[in-house]
Amino acid sequence: MIARGTGWDFARSLGLPHRVDAAVEVARSGHARTIDLGRVTYQAWDGGEQTAWFANAASVGMSGAIAQRANDTTKALGGKVSYVWATFAVFARWSTSEISVTVGAETRRARMHDVIVANGPYLGGGMKICPEADPGDGPLSFCGSGAQPR
Repeated sequence: MIARGTGWDFARSLGLPHRVDAAVEVARSGHARTIDLGRVTYQAWDGGEQTAWFANAASVGMSGAIAQRANDTTKALGGKVSYVWATFAVFARWSTSEISVTVGAETRRARMHDVIVANGPYLGGGMKICPEADPGDGPLSFCGSGAQPR
């Protein structure tokens, strides 16, 4: 895999190099491994329901708004600067929202800032949000912040 994108978090989660020549060498002579994928059904920004697959992480709440803002802005100063700027811009006016999360047969509902379902430990331009997440161990990791269960 050749790392692309704003934060390079998926490559970082897999321990892959950022330099293209080093990544090409790993792709050419490295070993293949099986990783998990997650599937999420969610309410999109336009209010409709959507389903997506993810390899590294999926988030709702503040981190989703930060990612959206970072992806909608210029990357002229780099991905990390985009994420830091987006974090400050969103955090300054964010409040908790009622969020419902269903995993299998269990549903939890609470006022939260964020819910993150992670397959890899890194999210948001290099932040190690879910350090225990392992892309190939089977279960996904869940992280929530500001949770007040109802």
